[in-house]
Amino acid sequence: MKSTYFCFILIILAGFVVGCERTGYVIIIKTENIKYDDLQQIGRMLKDKGFKTVVWEGKNDMQKYPNEVYSLFEKKVSGKYYHFVDVNLNYIKDVPNSAARNLRIDVHNIYKGETVAELKNEIETIGNLVYQEVVGKVGKENVSMERKEAQHRIIFF
Repeated sequence: MKSTYFCFILIILAGFVVGCERTGYVIIIKTENIKYDDLQQIGRMLKDKGFKTVVWEGKNDMQKYPNEVYSLFEKKVSGKYYHFVDVNLNYIKDVPNSAARNLRIDVHNIYKGETVAELKNEIETIGNLVYQEVVGKVGKENVSMERKEAQHRIIFF
């Protein structure tokens, strides 16, 4: 019986270690306020760079604020499994002022973005383009950018 518990604990720990491996990469771009037309321009730029719109202004299941929405774009970098780059735009849609508030843009691949050079280069290229686009709209002093390792979340039931 003790060996069964020991094996069970070893399996759980192994799954935790594998699941917490940081092999992903993300660039996070934030600004407090951007015109809605400028936000749509970012979406058009992504499409011009080969991204497909997966979701446009979907409702977030775990909203913190009313009118909080997200848009998701994806681009396959190669035919290999997990070889894609996602761009998530999360913001509060301010319809009366035709603006997007608390904009956070994540350019990432949480699975292999740190370890596959082709993915990391694409994340860097797109992240820099998006950053420059946002800076051009709201000014450098109103934009922050962070680069870091990322990981996918493990969900235990």
